[in-house]
Amino acid sequence: MPEAKEPQWLTNVGDSLDDLENEDDGNDILHSNKYELEEGIDTNVRFIEIEKLKDAPKEWNRFKPLTYDKFESLKDSIEEEGLLHPIYVWKYKNDYIIISGHNRRRAYQELYEKTKNKRFRKISATIEIVNEIDEERARSLVGIGNIQRAISANEQYLILKDFYEVNKGKYENRREAYEKMGEEIGKSTSMIYRIMALENVIPQLREIIGGGNQISLDIGQKLVPFTKIQQEWLYVNFKDELTTKSVKNLSANMKRDEIREYFEEFSKRNTVRKQRLSVTLPKEVTEDIEKLIKERLKKWEEENKIKWKL
Repeated sequence: MPEAKEPQWLTNVGDSLDDLENEDDGNDILHSNKYELEEGIDTNVRFIEIEKLKDAPKEWNRFKPLTYDKFESLKDSIEEEGLLHPIYVWKYKNDYIIISGHNRRRAYQELYEKTKNKRFRKISATIEIVNEIDEERARSLVGIGNIQRAISANEQYLILKDFYEVNKGKYENRREAYEKMGEEIGKSTSMIYRIMALENVIPQLREIIGGGNQISLDIGQKLVPFTKIQQEWLYVNFKDELTTKSVKNLSANMKRDEIREYFEEFSKRNTVRKQRLSVTLPKEVTEDIEKLIKERLKKWEEENKIKWKL
């Protein structure tokens, strides 16, 4: 097979793994012999200097960046407990391309800059040696490696769709493919079926299904029989009213006037009656009471999918 043309976005990041293995900083960092490297996955976990790692192109990754709070939580966890799972890297020529672990690498960078501790200068990685860049497979691997971060059914569906398209030739039928997909990401076959059924749901609606969003994944299945035109009309006219409770009794057989009437009645039945409460409290307990009230209101908001204004 002729050598694949090197992608324009890829540039050499410096020394090869051979050079890294020969480096000695007194920590016995690399566990395996350099001559074991060959095409395929090197199952020995190795440690690579963080500056030698290269981010995969943005088009391989559909995920939104971690929020500030989640990223800071990741950094705290790594600093206190260490890295729980090695990152996953492709070695192409002398480059190390991150397939799964972009945020973990960034956390290591920031921790090293902050502490100058040598343990954050190198990160553990499982390496796959590749002789050419298969972008379709790369997108699939990036998705599967990060699927637990998916915040909506739309992200989950797109990840599984990529994985299915890349691997479907390996299986006799769709059921076998879904079973293997479930094993790969730790989800049941029935869950895979429910996610993949959302192929018939428009992306805007998939974005508000699952992952703690407006509509649960189970109830989201109620939208599958609706035509694309019906779904678009629902989204445009009732986006904010579409919740697990409201969608539960919707039917694709309902006419538009019936759906309008249904949401009007649903809104009346579920309108929250507000009452003002005034309480005089000793100054020293005010902060504790206020904290308890906010915690209870937050829990109530999550349970009822309603935002309470204090």
